[in-house]
Amino acid sequence: MIILVPLLAPIAKTYGIHEIQFAMIYIFNASIGALSPPMGVSPVELQDVK
Repeated sequence: MIILVPLLAPIAKTYGIHEIQFAMIYIFNASIGALSPPMGVSPVELQDVK
């Protein structure tokens, strides 16, 4: 996230995407990525919580 946002934000601004909209889309996609395979670590961590 620290690496991709500075690279993608100027590109998004060039295409006319507002910074808030870009941030919301990025956070939404990152949360989906945290829940789905192959990088989905969140379900594995929640499995052991009792």
